[in-house]
Amino acid sequence: MDWRSVYGDFSNLPKEEQHRLFQAIQETLFPEPKEDITNMVGEIREIRFSNGLSCVHCGSVCIKRNGMNRSRQRYLCKDCGSSFNNTTAIPLSGTHYPHKWLKYFQLMVKGVTLPKIAEQLDIHVSTAFYWRHKILSALRSLGFSTLRGVIESDETYFLESDKGKKSISHRKPRKRGGKANKRGISKEQISIVVAHDRNGNVIFKLAGRGRITANDIEQTLGKCLVMKIVLCTDSATNYKKANFTPVRTFKTG
Repeated sequence: MDWRSVYGDFSNLPKEEQHRLFQAIQETLFPEPKEDITNMVGEIREIRFSNGLSCVHCGSVCIKRNGMNRSRQRYLCKDCGSSFNNTTAIPLSGTHYPHKWLKYFQLMVKGVTLPKIAEQLDIHVSTAFYWRHKILSALRSLGFSTLRGVIESDETYFLESDKGKKSISHRKPRKRGGKANKRGISKEQISIVVAHDRNGNVIFKLAGRGRITANDIEQTLGKCLVMKIVLCTDSATNYKKANFTPVRTFKTG
């Protein structure tokens, strides 16, 4: 059997099965290197404790090593008695699949549904749901910065979730992982604007429901932009219609 006969069988498969086979081949030939995870945790430590090691619970600098857990160094605070490691109190904390987080975030930004993400990453839907809330919670805690210089901005959409509410008045309840009643972007989805500058400042804000408008962009980013900026966006024309002064807008896709 050579690759030509295999490709012939591949062409006869349904598109969904072709995608699954491609994913399996990709994971087999190009597995996620464990060194990348080690490097990622190391980079997190360097950024998080750039001003010196301190307790993530109380801020004390009276710290000592406290053994290893899952090949990760743990620390003990002499003041409050709490223990922690390099990833405590961040979204990666407690995860069993750190090597899948980067791919998860990429799929999340693309607007892929949770069931599809769970299928592609071979995780449970409830795990995908939990990860999304950890990421959104972490982004909310960043606060809103002032952006200056060259700024890149884009928007993404998520199906609205009212989990935990006892009553929903504006639509019928749906089960976890449910789909929108309408195809494409509709009022059932919430729009999120993401923007960052070359200094590392990031803004992640709720803009509204449905397809984003120039007014949504103006209300979301207007107070966060310093004068004389260069705004890089995709082909959406709503950024040009927004009243930013003075600003030069460039399309990047």
